[in-house]
Amino acid sequence: MRRALFTLLALTACKTAPTNPAATSDHAPRPFTAAQIRDATPQGTTWTYEMRKLREPPVRQVTRVVKADASRVTFAVDSFNAGGEALGGTKTSTATWTELEAHATFPAAHTKILDVEVDTPAGRFEAWRYEVRDPDAKVVRIKNFYFAKSRPGAPVLYEQTDDGEIQFRMVLVESN
Repeated sequence: MRRALFTLLALTACKTAPTNPAATSDHAPRPFTAAQIRDATPQGTTWTYEMRKLREPPVRQVTRVVKADASRVTFAVDSFNAGGEALGGTKTSTATWTELEAHATFPAAHTKILDVEVDTPAGRFEAWRYEVRDPDAKVVRIKNFYFAKSRPGAPVLYEQTDDGEIQFRMVLVESN
């Protein structure tokens, strides 16, 4: 019954809901499967995000796929200040495609999924906006994840607000 109610609510909130099933009935449907993310993320793929915390200067983060196979991916990440100076050295990390899929696991009871268009420096995207409310925060905390329907993987825009004020913003600037 609970799953049927959530499905009905999700479908009325969106024109086209994500088709990836949730891990359990307590979680909202994920925007993409591990296979979709893998197929959209070959070796050589690069993304640049601008990240900004409240009252701090922006940081550019460049992420490159340095190795990808059927089960996992390795990323190299470099960060730069507003003047283009490197902030530390290159950091690498490896994850399975299933781990990346699981990053978009949100509690069904606190998540709305909406069909939206979003503008970023990298372009305009048809997207799903996952509006996730944090019931444990001492403020009204909302995390908005904008997943471009045409770009399986990380959101093209992410914003966290506390009591309506943006605390953190990450936006896709460019990608190949």
